[in-house]
Amino acid sequence: MAANSLASSFSLGVQSAKDTAATTYHTALATVSGADPLFDIQEPPAEHPAPSSRSTLRKSAPERVGYLAPVNATFLLHPRFIGRVLRAMGFGVSTVNNTTHYTHTFTIAADASVAWLTALHKWSGATDLERKVTNLRGESLAFNADLNQIQCVFGGVGLVEGNATGSETKVSEATTLLKPNTGSITFEVGGSGISTTYRGNQTTIAQQLDRDERVLHSSGRAGLSRLSIDATGTLQGIDIDLGTYAHWKALKRGGAGTAPSLTAVTGLLSWQFTSAANITGAAVPYSLTTTIAEAAYDMVSPNANGQDLIRADITWQMIDSSSPPLSIVLVNDQASYA
Repeated sequence: MAANSLASSFSLGVQSAKDTAATTYHTALATVSGADPLFDIQEPPAEHPAPSSRSTLRKSAPERVGYLAPVNATFLLHPRFIGRVLRAMGFGVSTVNNTTHYTHTFTIAADASVAWLTALHKWSGATDLERKVTNLRGESLAFNADLNQIQCVFGGVGLVEGNATGSETKVSEATTLLKPNTGSITFEVGGSGISTTYRGNQTTIAQQLDRDERVLHSSGRAGLSRLSIDATGTLQGIDIDLGTYAHWKALKRGGAGTAPSLTAVTGLLSWQFTSAANITGAAVPYSLTTTIAEAAYDMVSPNANGQDLIRADITWQMIDSSSPPLSIVLVNDQASYA
């Protein structure tokens, strides 16, 4: 009989150093999660004399010459686990104790300071199988906010896979959700704010790692150096206003012009998601605020179609023209993500 997925768990913890597994973890409330070795395969050459004269393709089994350990987790946006994911995605953190709650500010860490994390993945059945992936870093984090929920999809990769000790300390996720129907958005073009309503928010943070840091005399990798980090996204379902066409004019014509503008259209972009209720014992809700200091915009202009309302999607790309180019502020009840 197979194990039931509802008894599984996925946890992340920050290591103090490479090759030193974390001891304290946050556990996700996940809908999907996994971890498994991915082998480097060396196909055997066609050597002669072969062990048989038959014209079969393979005369010997492929060799496993190394491996990586990819992990993944899909979860709704709760206020605790996401901090660990942001550390995995190459962010440093500074924390302020506000007495009744904590404010954690995540900004892109220097390449030499990107943290190492440990992931735990457990299958529970008659006997638990809990595995540990150490020396892990994140490669992708997507936030997909629609009118009903905010879904997060995380993917990362580690260097070493083995069994957990069972002595790891785990912090459970809060059952509270951050909601898509609370919070606010600030959308600026050239320093001027534009009032907008929108119906979806897709954000992707991508951290490109060097997966091929293989060396002689070792079956493992020497590291997972960061090659780049980027943030892009889409604001979905923007009204093409029937009175001013302000958004379309701003992005296509640079504002009040009467012809397409060849000048890049940029501006500050920030939004916040919050919980419906305040943190227990505090006068503020859980919240996650994302700020892109300079975003380069474009608009995917729709066709007029039948009797449909005319709405467009605005795409953006992070521009590193100021420090920090991207900051994410998490307000919750956790003391540290160091």
